Amino acid sequence: NPWNMQARFLTTHTESGKVITARNDTVPSLAAASANLDSLGVVGLVEHYEASMCLLLFRSMGGSLPRDGPCSCKAFRTNKLEHNAHGVPGHSVESLNASTRALVDKLVQVDRRLYEYARRVFYGEVNRVLNATGVDLLCRASASARRLAPEDAHPKLGTVPGARGTRTAFHYIHISKTAGSSFLRDSPKYLRVGDTIKGNQEVPLSHTPGRRRDMVILLREPAAHVYSQFLHCKYHKCTRTPPDQFPGCVNLTEPSAGFREFLKHFEKSGLVKSTLHCYNPWNMQARFLTTHTESGKVITARNDTVPSLAAASANLDSLGVVGLVEHYEASMCLLLFRSMGGSLPRDGPCSCKAFRTNKLEHNAHGVPGHSVESLNASTRALVDKLVQVDRRLYEYARRVFYGEVNRVLNATGVDLLCRASASARRLAPEDAHPKLGTVPGARGTRTAFHYIHISKTAGSSFLRDSPKYLRVGDTIKGNQEVPLSHTPGRRRDMVILLREPAAHVYSQFLHCKYHKCTRTPPDQFPGCVNLTEPSAGFREFLKHFEKSGLVKSTLHCYNPWNMQA
Repeated sequence: NPWNMQARFLTTHTESGKVITARNDTVPSLAAASANLDSLGVVGLVEHYEASMCLLLFRSMGGSLPRDGPCSCKAFRTNKLEHNAHGVPGHSVESLNASTRALVDKLVQVDRRLYEYARRVFYGEVNRVLNATGVDLLCRASASARRLAPEDAHPKLGTVPGARGTRTAFHYIHISKTAGSSFLRDSPKYLRVGDTIKGNQEVPLSHTPGRRRDMVILLREPAAHVYSQFLHCKYHKCTRTPPDQFPGCVNLTEPSAGFREFLKHFEKSGLVKSTLHCYNPWNMQARFLTTHTESGKVITARNDTVPSLAAASANLDSLGVVGLVEHYEASMCLLLFRSMGGSLPRDGPCSCKAFRTNKLEHNAHGVPGHSVESLNASTRALVDKLVQVDRRLYEYARRVFYGEVNRVLNATGVDLLCRASASARRLAPEDAHPKLGTVPGARGTRTAFHYIHISKTAGSSFLRDSPKYLRVGDTIKGNQEVPLSHTPGRRRDMVILLREPAAHVYSQFLHCKYHKCTRTPPDQFPGCVNLTEPSAGFREFLKHFEKSGLVKSTLHCYNPWNMQA
């Protein structure tokens, strides 16, 4: 039975994966299949049969490969391997017509996504073998043949004094036009002595060897990123002798001249083979995180035009440091925090005072000053069409970044964004200090719990009661009523209370009503004319927020739209 057979084999609880005996096995859980795949020791692909065999050998040899064995590019040309055709003549799936392929796709929707996940696992293992042994099981072209930013060529050595310990070799995922050259030049000032960082030669994540947790990446606001790609090509191609044919060459005084033509060129179905010989701007940042081709700069596979947001986000989560070009210095300091093992040096480059005097690199690549804000609305709309996945990925990266910034604040007291002190916020007083456990228990590792304090979910009471429900040595601290994404700490040490939604909204209204209406003079708020009846004014409150969510409300109260989510 062909319905998602591969996923079924990984998930079904029946005795056979070949046939379906339980209806819910028709569309198995992708999450369960992927999790089970992750638990296996070797994941191979039929399409890379020999390389898959060599992953088995690598695992069998305890992380090495034998010299002069069957796993070199030379050996692949002479190895004699089995092929049991089971009496079936030669064939190719490429010969099937479109309507037949559509029928197949209907039966393998889960398997299709599982296979893409397995490809990522497989390529990760191939790169691990490359890093450990120097053997590329896919016999890809040497990276040395690529045109690279010179900053990628050699490891940079850290210069910040710090306690001796394990040395870390960081790898920088150099997405083109995300300040990578500047970042690599500045990096020694933000690495502990003994640590190194090396650019990945502007290849995608899938072709970057090393441990994900030691990888660093910068993402950039997508519109600015696309504009920068265009300008780099324009001012390199149009200033040659003779100049290349490129949009905008007739007007070098105005940076944006030719930008609309550039966008229109790539708007046509992604243009896998472009005649402009420039970066392909279709969701480049997501492509660098998901593609299995050797280049993220151009598109060689049509499905790379709109990469998987889920895959890009998951791969971003696996990296050790996620920075933003728009917060360049703070991103450098996240690298230093990681390099120093969770601390920052005193009198180092990561204070608000130091930010005013630090001298940092800015490699303009010969491009004149420009701003994406100068682009008109119709041009911005063209850009947005090409970066829909990148736009959502960037928003996700912002949440990751702010979460890390808050983790640094919690660990060191240093706010890398130099925001107003958290003490200026109006918070539940119970959030202000950690609560200490009182329950006797066996000695062991102490846990610092973090409470995700959703407003009006009994959080103040919970925090007051919590010491009676914690072992001596353990602590719990409220997160000052900020979202999960901005809460530092390990997810497994976080605590949350949710509330029946109708009761939750009503509680939000009542809190505001009885705080605002009892002031002298009272605020203008629904229900102030009738404090005897709690529900008075509640319908007006709801109608007020019913209008499209009212991002900026005049009531200055909680916004009840799906607050817990």
